[in-house]
Amino acid sequence: MKKMLAFIVVLSASAGCVLILDQSEQQEPAVITQGAAPVTARSARGGLSAEPLAGFEVDAGGHLKTGQPLRLAFDRLLGQPDIAGAEDVALALALIHQQLPEPASREAEQLLHHYLSYRQAAHARTLDHPTMMLPADKRMAALVMLQNQQSLRSQSLGTEGDQALYGDDDALARLQLAKNQLAAMNGLSLEQKNEQLAQLYTQLPTTAQIRLGSVEQIAITQ
Repeated sequence: MKKMLAFIVVLSASAGCVLILDQSEQQEPAVITQGAAPVTARSARGGLSAEPLAGFEVDAGGHLKTGQPLRLAFDRLLGQPDIAGAEDVALALALIHQQLPEPASREAEQLLHHYLSYRQAAHARTLDHPTMMLPADKRMAALVMLQNQQSLRSQSLGTEGDQALYGDDDALARLQLAKNQLAAMNGLSLEQKNEQLAQLYTQLPTTAQIRLGSVEQIAITQ
């Protein structure tokens, strides 16, 4: 049993990603997410706002809090096109320095530039390779796709930047990958599958657990 669990963890750890495995037919991860916020890219173009932008937060030491909320804040400010306009970038930088103290503002500015590089690289790859040859096996195809996406992010964002903006997404996707593998194992009972899934759930960052919900909500049912 321990060997099976170890194999699942090793396999899932190799696939940093932002997509859930069941969505293997999707293309490049979307970098734009719509949603309500005190300031949006569209409304902010009229001038800077005193309202705090959702996702711009600092910790007790004044450092930038990273994660999905920050990435979504960047997306709202940069607008829908993969290649952000100079006006949107200038506005984003202005809001960063208006709303964040040092050293958080410096950290956010650096991360924004890396994120812009990633969006541009993803856009260029989509133009150069509009379709991707994938293995016929659905689970293997999803794994290959996720690895390619993570590789591109690491090249553009660096290891720290990738973790800062996509760490929780990667952790959730790795759990989904392991769950799918567990579900397909004929040698385990349903109870044993969910016991191993629960162990993997406890290894998630707290923020990822909150996004996912309780382990009972993701249990394997058949």
